[in-house]
Amino acid sequence: MSSVGLYIIGKTTAMAISKARPKKLKIVLVCKRLYTNKDLFDDQFGRLFHIPVQLAKLEHEVTVIALDYKSGRPQQVVELQAVRFISFPVASVSGVTFMVYRLYRELRRISPQVLIASGDTYIGGLTALMAYLLDRPWIFDVYDDYRCFASARIPGMKSLFQKLIFSADHVLVASKPLKKLLGSSSSSLTVIENGVDLSLFRPLERAVCRKRLNIPTTDVVVGFFGSIEDKRGTRILLEAVQSILPKYPTLRVLLAGKNNLSLELKGAHIDYRGMQPQTFLPTMINACDVVTIPYELDPQVEMSNPCKVAEYLACHIPVVVTKVSNMSEIFASTPEVLAQPGSVESLAEALLRQLKEPTFTPLPDGLSWFDLAQLVEQVLYHASTSRS
Repeated sequence: MSSVGLYIIGKTTAMAISKARPKKLKIVLVCKRLYTNKDLFDDQFGRLFHIPVQLAKLEHEVTVIALDYKSGRPQQVVELQAVRFISFPVASVSGVTFMVYRLYRELRRISPQVLIASGDTYIGGLTALMAYLLDRPWIFDVYDDYRCFASARIPGMKSLFQKLIFSADHVLVASKPLKKLLGSSSSSLTVIENGVDLSLFRPLERAVCRKRLNIPTTDVVVGFFGSIEDKRGTRILLEAVQSILPKYPTLRVLLAGKNNLSLELKGAHIDYRGMQPQTFLPTMINACDVVTIPYELDPQVEMSNPCKVAEYLACHIPVVVTKVSNMSEIFASTPEVLAQPGSVESLAEALLRQLKEPTFTPLPDGLSWFDLAQLVEQVLYHASTSRS
């Protein structure tokens, strides 16, 4: 099994899960509408969108209840790819109280067989409460170390996180480093990495992509697509690109994402396109000679598993990544693409290697959202039958 395989610790075994009797389930995912600088309804991004959609394709009845913190936006109910998405406005203290009541009322109406919580510690706590009131099993999806989130500054939140990991019927984590960090706190833990929509992220003709972006075919293009902030290595990337400009006068760095640093992203070699829809990212990736993940050492980064890893590889574009999280393991077959985090010189050397003699890292098996949803399905089967 590939790196996205099933990892079970303690009382739950892969055999026990695989033998669970298949059945249609009523599933509710409680999460937040805005996450990783994207809107769940509009951008249709990441595990909070794709795993529910794929579970619906497996013929389960799936509802997503997303807490919406954007002020002034009313409740919305939409159906996207056979999944019912409901947003609950939470823009004030009174709104929180009303939201809890509405959530309980909605869950009573749906009567799900299993609940999933994802997005933050307090969402896990709220879902655990609902599961207790409804006498239902619940799954805690931990796609990041939530103790690094802003909410962790609230007194008691970090200890609550630990209690939820221990008390959940099952825990899903998005990376092997998270599994290693949390494994001793849970007797039932499964790694479900972040996947890729293979119908969207695929190789495209570079000349066509550059024409759409108005980029000359003679330019050398290095790309980074994601949040622009220090721990994501944006400054280091810009300095590394600057240092190799004498060797590649037509080089440009193509950027897209939220500028959280308020950097002046201007210059003849800097091509910043701001926030872009998820559907346009394959065009930007395929326009590049090399794409990058230049992350720096940071506690949250060390636990991460960026979606862009699979997205880059699915487009079959040469990559340069820094040795954070378990990138050395993911790129073990192509170590020449790795650079030291926080080092302009190391990143520049890796970029030069990839520009001179490109190395292509294959996409590991099992990283489609459908493959990952099948693993989640087995966890849900086990959780739903373990109390019966």
